[in-house]
Amino acid sequence: MINTVKIQGEGFLVNGNMSVPQAEGNRHYQEVLEWIAEGNTPEPEFTKAELKQQVIDEANQLAKATKQEALTSLTVTTSLGNEFDGNETARNNMLSAIQASTFTGTTETNWRMADNAVVEITLDELKEALTLSIQAVGVIVTEIA
Repeated sequence: MINTVKIQGEGFLVNGNMSVPQAEGNRHYQEVLEWIAEGNTPEPEFTKAELKQQVIDEANQLAKATKQEALTSLTVTTSLGNEFDGNETARNNMLSAIQASTFTGTTETNWRMADNAVVEITLDELKEALTLSIQAVGVIVTEIA
């Protein structure tokens, strides 16, 4: 006995638990056709609420991907005009170099820039790049939904 029929892709979901393909030789498909011929109407595949939720989910996924791309490709430019990578790995490397300099007393180091050029920079510039990177991350995570 058929109580409910819901459109499901290229077929139907009968009574909430049986998938019925649109196949002429399928006896369950024939029963669905008879049920419809009796004046019954299959429910749509998705309710308005489900469709709305799909749109919301897709928008959230796009925002998340956009945010991740912005975080991954982040670069910052210091007051001296050097462009540094500012992604998570780069920030960790900057922090490690800054911490190591307190042990070694170094004030300059060679650093690979965002364009892959190796440049001698000061510890102060590295601190500036780290600060700019952290600030940029804050903007990205608060402004991109």
